[in-house]
Amino acid sequence: MGDGETFSANQKALLEAVALAWHKGNPMSVRQAIAIEQLGSPATLHKRLAVLRKNGYIEEIAVEGDRRTKLLGPTEKAIHYFTQLGDAMTLEQA
Repeated sequence: MGDGETFSANQKALLEAVALAWHKGNPMSVRQAIAIEQLGSPATLHKRLAVLRKNGYIEEIAVEGDRRTKLLGPTEKAIHYFTQLGDAMTLEQA
């Protein structure tokens, strides 16, 4: 990530899942994110979402007409991270 921030592999995997769903045009809800069993328990995933939000990598998007549902999306910071990652992978292949 950036600026000396370190994240676990599971936090990165959660960020990737959120960003991929968003990129496909079907952003996942907080409820869907905390149900990804292979990445941890709901409580653990909720904490990981909080860390990603605190560090500015994901944001909650309100759903019009449903105050209870919050969708997740990557922030500009996360998009920049993925762009840098893609650039680094391209350089490695050259």
